[in-house]
Amino acid sequence: MKTSNPSNTSKKTRGNALQLLLCLAFTAVFAGSLYLFHQEYIPWVNLGLVGLYSAAAMLAIGAMAALSLKADRKKTYTTKGVTVRSLIVVAVFSAILYGVSYYFNLVVHLGTRFTPYTDNQCAIRISYCLAIVMYGVLLMRFAFRGAMRLAGRVICVLVLIAGVCFGASLFRKILPTKFLYPVYRAVVPQGGVKTSDGGVRYDFAWATEKMHPTDDLGKDAEFEIRLAKNEREGVQLALVSSRKGKAVRVRVGSFVNAAGDEIPVRIYKERFVAVPGWGSAFSDEFPDALEPMTDQTVLALTKDRLQPVYIEIVSNKDTPAGAYTANCEILSEDGSVLAETQIRADVWDLTLPDAPATQSAMGIFSSEFWKLMGLDETTIYGHNGDDGSYTLEEEQEIIYKQYYDYLIAHHITPYEMPYDILDERADAYMSDPRVTSFCIPYPADDDLLRQYYEKVTSNPEWAAKGYFYPIDEPNDADAYARYNEITDRLARVCPGYNMVTPFYSYETSIENDDRSSVALQRGKSSILCPETIVLNADGAREELNAVREENGARVWWYVCCGPQGDCNNNFIRQDAIRHRILFWQEKMENVTGFLYWNSIYCDKGNPWETSKTWDSYDAAGDGVVMYPGRYAGYDEPVGTLRLKNLCDGIEDYTYLTLAEEKLGRAWIDERIAQITTSLTKYTLDDALLQQVRAEIGDALTEK
Repeated sequence: MKTSNPSNTSKKTRGNALQLLLCLAFTAVFAGSLYLFHQEYIPWVNLGLVGLYSAAAMLAIGAMAALSLKADRKKTYTTKGVTVRSLIVVAVFSAILYGVSYYFNLVVHLGTRFTPYTDNQCAIRISYCLAIVMYGVLLMRFAFRGAMRLAGRVICVLVLIAGVCFGASLFRKILPTKFLYPVYRAVVPQGGVKTSDGGVRYDFAWATEKMHPTDDLGKDAEFEIRLAKNEREGVQLALVSSRKGKAVRVRVGSFVNAAGDEIPVRIYKERFVAVPGWGSAFSDEFPDALEPMTDQTVLALTKDRLQPVYIEIVSNKDTPAGAYTANCEILSEDGSVLAETQIRADVWDLTLPDAPATQSAMGIFSSEFWKLMGLDETTIYGHNGDDGSYTLEEEQEIIYKQYYDYLIAHHITPYEMPYDILDERADAYMSDPRVTSFCIPYPADDDLLRQYYEKVTSNPEWAAKGYFYPIDEPNDADAYARYNEITDRLARVCPGYNMVTPFYSYETSIENDDRSSVALQRGKSSILCPETIVLNADGAREELNAVREENGARVWWYVCCGPQGDCNNNFIRQDAIRHRILFWQEKMENVTGFLYWNSIYCDKGNPWETSKTWDSYDAAGDGVVMYPGRYAGYDEPVGTLRLKNLCDGIEDYTYLTLAEEKLGRAWIDERIAQITTSLTKYTLDDALLQQVRAEIGDALTEK
């Protein structure tokens, strides 16, 4: 009769416990390394730390491989054995991991200029997923081939499930499971409000929503918006058909009150653009360009794909306060009514001023833009051209003015006016309260520079708006040497000048001495303009406030291809509410101006054909908030859903400023805190934003 050996049983139990503890330790190292890698990689990159965390993750995989290869049902854990075999397995896994990552990097970012913190985001996320798969295989081999008891196996399975969920969430950002969409739609109805044609449905949505074509619809049969006098506000109507071959038209009448007063309406078809690597589970497409349409425009609906329409109402200063209603009809292609509904608008007894409460400055230059518009290749730079001036051909002047005026109507002021400052036609623009700023040319000739400055300073209103912008983002000793030459010259020729010099780094190394950009520009740039994320640097807010209080310097801020991550920007891939909340954050930080480098940049890609307007899809849409209309057959600027939300955000800033004057800073701080508490903490609840905005509007109309 065979008897058990208590010593062997105890040794086996200890061996099992040691195996499980080692497994959990390796898993903790692996998970922690991936998390830290992700945090370090997005939004910016420290290659040293990235390499360290990558190595830690691979070591954890190697250790798990060795542990799983030692698993044997009949033997207890020992340290003898399969080191070479383990290394071979890890090497093979690693080759597969990075080979597949490199392949996807080529496929998704083919033809891009490689930058370590943007273009290989796809490969990095694919690497996450493959690393999790690799580790999961090893974990399961260990759990079910080793001497693990039930409890150990359960723990391993739970760890694997958590890893799979994490990997799946990352994987969906890179390779949306488009091929599963028909299966999903067969099980889950798309929703929406039914029309007389059972296959066509609709739903309303706030202007702050970006709907993917595969999204589910709600049940908003009617909709209500609120606005002040002298304001523009929008609402979206989403249409979908469950059958092929459907085409509809949309007719929206003017908003009318009981007395017969009318507020005009415009409608736009929202054009989808692909942003590879981003989007929902079933689509990487986002609505962006707003193509002008009429009630005769036919919308061809693709089966089970949304087609949003943007409906915009624009009140003026003479619009009577009160309730308005607009009839909205969905028609078949032949004109028969499929659905009739209403949109209500409540106009507060409140008039927004012509001058926005925040200043703005936005570029409007691109040689490729003019080519796409059918004109020559002249590039408008103005603030950084060879001689600081610019000229336009007659037709370009007309088109430039059209796009300039379009931005002004949306509360955004371009850098350069349609006319040279010395041209008397520029006087009306400089006096226009909607024009919050303008760039003064910086020619090489002192006499011409003096002429520009003397004209601008001849009128105190113009002097407050005019600024020089001769150098951009200095960040080393040579750049600041050039900066000092410029400011010395301006101090000599244009005493009391205003100048803006954006900077993306809080500290700059000058002769091995790290100095803050604020200190380097102190007393020289009267408009301090950090990239938004710079405010999170230790001491940045305090130093900016000190300079502002000491010499009255203004503080603007800007975004461009950065910041990335959770910071709000103007990227196509971001929720529309984030473009709008950027201005709530501006008010929260006591910033008084918004600078954006360009509005029509097409030099790296035609926006009608690609969303990659900069070097990476992560920054899709950067530098483009208006499309070249003529290229698509439109004799007017084609705006974007992003531009509409920037405009709404500037109007929100004005609401907050008026409320601050009437009710105090503490009152608006409470409302801002409901929307955002930091540059990376904010709500994505569209209804909440509208609720808080309505509370502010109601408070401003109370006597």
